[in-house]
Amino acid sequence: VSVLEQGFQKMLADDGVDKLTDTSVWANLHGMSSILFSDGMIEENVKFANSLKQYFKCNDQLLNYANKYMSMPAGHVNDVYLGDKSYNIILADGSMITYETVISGDTRRYLGDDIAANIVIDVNGITRPNTYGRDVFVFDLSESGNLIPRGIDDWKDDPLLCGVPGNKESVLNSDGDGCAARIIENGWVMDY
Repeated sequence: VSVLEQGFQKMLADDGVDKLTDTSVWANLHGMSSILFSDGMIEENVKFANSLKQYFKCNDQLLNYANKYMSMPAGHVNDVYLGDKSYNIILADGSMITYETVISGDTRRYLGDDIAANIVIDVNGITRPNTYGRDVFVFDLSESGNLIPRGIDDWKDDPLLCGVPGNKESVLNSDGDGCAARIIENGWVMDY
């Protein structure tokens, strides 16, 4: 996670701005308020991914990751990996990220910082199990380049995010979106 944060913060420093949405990389979106790798905007997606490559050591891009490798938990509602045009950036360490900028008008904030994007990280790339809450984790990216585990403030209150504390089986009925927050809060221990 810190390697990703360093890349985003270098992006800010290179352009001398305080918000990721003011960087030249975001300019590749050509004024669009949102870009989702699975929505079929292939040309924009490729330009955006290639712009990201200057800040991250990347090996490749994958097409159709969801259709070939992803295991979705029952009831999962996150669509970042879904679709037949899903671009995923494979980093040099073998991990993989899928990326969605936040839709204009989204007012989510964390510690006073607006959220610029949603990032899904598969820590071991295409190696199985490729399952949310096991090796796939969801983060929000702040405008200042910090990654914030999804559900950091409310995973305990919403069983859908990563089950119920003390109940290992409850994770099976969650969407896994808050599991990064749960693991971090538990001292980097996967207690489910």
